Amino acid sequence: MSGMDRTTGKPLADEQHIAQSITDIVTTPLGTRVERRDYGGPLPELVDAPQNKATQLLLFASITGPVRKWEPRVRLTKVALGALTAAGRPTLTIDGRRTDLPGNPPFSMSLAL
Repeated sequence: MSGMDRTTGKPLADEQHIAQSITDIVTTPLGTRVERRDYGGPLPELVDAPQNKATQLLLFASITGPVRKWEPRVRLTKVALGALTAAGRPTLTIDGRRTDLPGNPPFSMSLAL
């Protein structure tokens, strides 16, 4: 499936559309979508949380649950905390397998928090 870039209105190919969808899902605070109160996740609530192992587990769970629920084209296999961006923001690497294509090819994306 292809879609549209939400900032430019230009067409997006499959992988970019999935990445945009996952980004939207995990960065939308739970309860903020009208008529879809269960859309999104708790990731935005973790912004000021202490940087420890417990928060890291909460971070991974705040991504895997909502993506499993709202993005049927991908089944996640790994979520990892990566290096910091030049602006000092942590990045996440999200890996999975495409469920909408024969052979379930791999899918990978990075997300700066």
